[in-house]
Amino acid sequence: MKNNKYELKKNCNLEECLEIFEDNKQNFVFDRECILNPKFTKYACLLDGDVLGYIVVYENNDFIKQEKFSCNYEIKEKCVYIWHIIVHSKATSKGVGKFLIENLKTIYNCPIYVVVEEDNIPSLKLHLNCGFKCVHKFQDDFHGKITN
Repeated sequence: MKNNKYELKKNCNLEECLEIFEDNKQNFVFDRECILNPKFTKYACLLDGDVLGYIVVYENNDFIKQEKFSCNYEIKEKCVYIWHIIVHSKATSKGVGKFLIENLKTIYNCPIYVVVEEDNIPSLKLHLNCGFKCVHKFQDDFHGKITN
């Protein structure tokens, strides 16, 4: 899929996605393995062949169990879960994150879920601007730190 300037590619350029992950892993994203794991679907945003960001999705409704969250929220419908999304530092505030999310909405005809830490302001702003709303709040131990 293309818009005026960006192109979306599925399950490609994974080495570049790994490089972007390494550059940004201190910013709330911890799961490097999902980039190479075939149980996850990856979409890269490219400009002139360069990856500007990517999104990793999990296409099952058991993501709460898979993420080992201790909350009691239950999802019975078919859905997609955004495992993580990262935009390269050189491409922030250029619509890359919005491009990735808006394309997910087009690709999948089902609810899309994401868990965002309250102090991850850039991610909260992105998801709220893309129409996400809070359906459940919980507190959990996430990588050794209690988060909301």
